[in-house]
Amino acid sequence: MDYNVVTDDVPEGMSALEIASVGQRFGAFLVDFVISVLVGVVGLIAASAIGGDVNVVNFLVSIGYWIVVLVMVATRGQSPGKIAIGIKIVKTDGRPIGFGTTLLREVIGKIISSIIILLGYIWILFDGQRQGWHDKIASTYVVKV
Repeated sequence: MDYNVVTDDVPEGMSALEIASVGQRFGAFLVDFVISVLVGVVGLIAASAIGGDVNVVNFLVSIGYWIVVLVMVATRGQSPGKIAIGIKIVKTDGRPIGFGTTLLREVIGKIISSIIILLGYIWILFDGQRQGWHDKIASTYVVKV
């Protein structure tokens, strides 16, 4: 099966992009997961150091981290994990995703992908373009850089 992004919408002068493998996507997820756990540990340490409420401090540190990640995804199509693995998110026409698509994909789309026993993520294994439900909802691909 051909895993190149092939659409009529690809702008002139832009070559087809190679779809990221399932392993690359999972690797990026693992890197992001480890970083988010470490951020949680930093929140706990910070709460201990300042003598604040652990739940409040940890919540604020975590929210701050995820805002930074959402801005990264919106502006460059990459979370820290995707940067480490060498993949990025693009619109189906190969263009950057921007803030609206990022919120649609990362918030609404991922909630929907998770709702039914993670079926929206499992879908990536069987989809011809390796799109999860969140990708389909937001009209995105995850491609190699």
